[in-house]
Amino acid sequence: VAMIVSTTLGYTAFHAASVVINNKAVLFCANSGMGKSSVAAYFYSRGYIVLSDDVVNLKIEDKGIINAFPSVPRIKLNEESLNQIGKSSEGLAKIPTLHNKFSLPMLRSDMHKKYPVGAVVLLQFSGEGIQW
Repeated sequence: VAMIVSTTLGYTAFHAASVVINNKAVLFCANSGMGKSSVAAYFYSRGYIVLSDDVVNLKIEDKGIINAFPSVPRIKLNEESLNQIGKSSEGLAKIPTLHNKFSLPMLRSDMHKKYPVGAVVLLQFSGEGIQW
């Protein structure tokens, strides 16, 4: 639904988690279930701004600059991922369409602020953990 709404508002919806590092958006791409939300939660737990945990809104601006905009202000996490960032599922809403995932709300001051895309990182996980 978020992707459809984004498109009708003139954005391109991109399947990625996105965080702000040094005032630029860094997009983390991976297949569903591969840890995009966990990466977003890791950065959020350390004080970074998270623009999205699953779908980031992009728009090509003047001079070809690609800007990223905030998406739904929450991160979808399972119990294990919550524990890794020192959070509990107690008091969090369970997401009915996703098995064993909870909605961790994020504080967001400005839903219309844009950040230029600084990097796109493809995540791949193996038995040894994350690989960049």
